[in-house]
Amino acid sequence: MTYVLPDPPGTSMVLDRDGIEWRGQDGTWTASPCPQCRTRLGTMTWPELLQDRGPLSDVPLPPAGAAMAGEG
Repeated sequence: MTYVLPDPPGTSMVLDRDGIEWRGQDGTWTASPCPQCRTRLGTMTWPELLQDRGPLSDVPLPPAGAAMAGEG
């Protein structure tokens, strides 16, 4: 049986099973500090992230124009 890894999301941002945000750039995924203890988990490749920190979920982006609401 062959398993095909899912592609990383187009936003290059995911949340791991513990709610830690990871951002991808040039094939490397870097963890934001843990919200509770401020520890950083370092960097991983996409396959490592899927295996070690999954399941992963997309980080929802605000609707277009939401950042400008209330400005001006």
